[in-house]
Amino acid sequence: MTITRNLIAVFIVMALTTTSFAQFVDFSSQTADDPTWTANAFGGIMTASFSSSFSTESVRWEPQTKEFSDSAFVSQFGSSGSLIALIAQDNQPTAATNATFVFSSPLPSNARMVAFDYDGLAERIALSSIDGTIFAPEMMESNDPNTSPQGASAFASWSQVQQRLLSSNTKNNDREAYVFDVSGLSQISIVMTAGEAAASWVGFAVPEPNSLALVLIGLIAYGVRRRRS
Repeated sequence: MTITRNLIAVFIVMALTTTSFAQFVDFSSQTADDPTWTANAFGGIMTASFSSSFSTESVRWEPQTKEFSDSAFVSQFGSSGSLIALIAQDNQPTAATNATFVFSSPLPSNARMVAFDYDGLAERIALSSIDGTIFAPEMMESNDPNTSPQGASAFASWSQVQQRLLSSNTKNNDREAYVFDVSGLSQISIVMTAGEAAASWVGFAVPEPNSLALVLIGLIAYGVRRRRS
């Protein structure tokens, strides 16, 4: 009986750590290169303010629905999410794009910021918040078939002191993801720079436990109720 209970506990932990990020902030109605965006977010309002010293060779920020076709992304994020593309222009290594996100109320306890596709030359984002420190992200390997050898991790490095993600410059890590815990924050700022033309993706989401977790929790509750009766 003890072994059975322990196994069930292990399965619950595994299920609860396999989550879907279906509840992305929807930016689809926003306009590329508009300096101010407003969107619904987790029962409140999110306002984004943008500025950039890149020239206008192309758009510098735009709403995107990025498809997570890789199986690892599907299992973690769902099929797609509404994200922001922060875009560096070619041959402007000293320029930067700034994005500041202000939420009408502190983000819920399980809120996450998702960032990925940091593989350009010296591509990096620096993060900050007036509400406190942003800590190291969960780094997720997606087994990108383009990575050599296949499935090898090529993560950007995270500096806790500088609050910065810096690309590994491998050119084959565009499916590596970084998930930051932004619980309780009401303001987040990002500065994106790169040594070549590059695009990076950022989104905000609230994870949901998968259905297996809910089933297991129900089974445990049922077992407890039967033992008491």
